[in-house]
Amino acid sequence: MTLRKKFHRFLLDHPLVNPYGFKPTRFYQNLTVNSRMKPSFLIIGYAKSGTTSLFHYLSQHPQICQPALKEIQYFAQSYWRGKKWYQSHFPIRKKNCITFEASPDYIWYPNSLKRIHDEFPNIKLILLLRNPIDRAYSHYNHKRTENRDSMDTFEKAIDEDQERYDFILKNSEKLRAYDIFPAPYLSIGKYSRDLKNCYNIFTKKQVLVIKSDELKINPSDTLNKIFEFLNLPNAEVNFVKKNVRKYEQMNIKTRNMLSEYYNSSNQELENILNIKLDWK
Repeated sequence: MTLRKKFHRFLLDHPLVNPYGFKPTRFYQNLTVNSRMKPSFLIIGYAKSGTTSLFHYLSQHPQICQPALKEIQYFAQSYWRGKKWYQSHFPIRKKNCITFEASPDYIWYPNSLKRIHDEFPNIKLILLLRNPIDRAYSHYNHKRTENRDSMDTFEKAIDEDQERYDFILKNSEKLRAYDIFPAPYLSIGKYSRDLKNCYNIFTKKQVLVIKSDELKINPSDTLNKIFEFLNLPNAEVNFVKKNVRKYEQMNIKTRNMLSEYYNSSNQELENILNIKLDWK
């Protein structure tokens, strides 16, 4: 690591002396932190399941104030920055308005849910579930587009999935949001494991689980369900999808292998939620 990179890392690790924190906008946010809202709900997952679209849909509600950043990731890789840093991203308190953020790593990243509960025990959570096979493939292609995965095929990337997941479990307290580390596409998709953990920490009444297909096919009814969950009146929303990309079709042999890989987890998820999943 060059001296310049070491210095840059030092500045990021010490936000009080970080000059980037004293840009006019960030200075004002830090100065007014005690006048800012705390989130009433969080979108906690999953990546590549429609969280960006849902974030923009909800932000259009007249009684929901949008944060400065969609994915703050405070309870995952930015916990070290402290509570005031987190709260500085939210709007100034406003009558009859609530705020939120959407960090899709919260549902699976080690200790995130416990940290959320420690800080906001009564908060409401929204979780989007997409077919884990499609989610993993989309996640890989998204990372490749960003040049954040060196593997030139999906198959090569998932061959080392368990190693990637174990690396995060082992180093979760050391990793930072700005660190570049390979994503474990398959392991993230074992939803039953994460949902059981979630229900062990929060009551089921605090968690709204939405299938991504529902948001895609019938966004209006899905949003009304979410508004009811949040105790808000229905509102008119412009449904423009975000982060929609098309990729080459997955190798059929790979898809069949992953169907078997997720079979047990998906069955357990059906039992937990008492629903039928048509994921193939």
